Amino acid sequence: ADITDCGDFYFKWEWVQDYCSPNNTSWKEVVDGNKIKNQNLVIRSWVPGDTFIPLGMNGHKKISDFLIDEKVDRFYKDNQFVLTANDEIIWVCGHRISNQVKVTSKTTDLAEISIIRKNTK
Repeated sequence: ADITDCGDFYFKWEWVQDYCSPNNTSWKEVVDGNKIKNQNLVIRSWVPGDTFIPLGMNGHKKISDFLIDEKVDRFYKDNQFVLTANDEIIWVCGHRISNQVKVTSKTTDLAEISIIRKNTK
């Protein structure tokens, strides 16, 4: 497993053997591991102008428009993380992965990506 410190959160990814729904949590996703292997993964806040290809779509969508469509509260919208692989957004954390990293019938290696809130006092 690879773990990165992100302030109040940890980002973690690890290889998994089987595809299973990540326990009904939006803070975990299973993706095509070959699409993120050997990539420079960075978790950061989104910035105006950021785009990605939401799962199930073919074209790019602005993160700002995606968050409005998802009815994300303004406070949470301002504090939204994205995960990038070589500067391409592959996950709007807690919401949706990019179509580019989805699991398909050609997927041979699976990776689980997750955001974990630190215990804060």
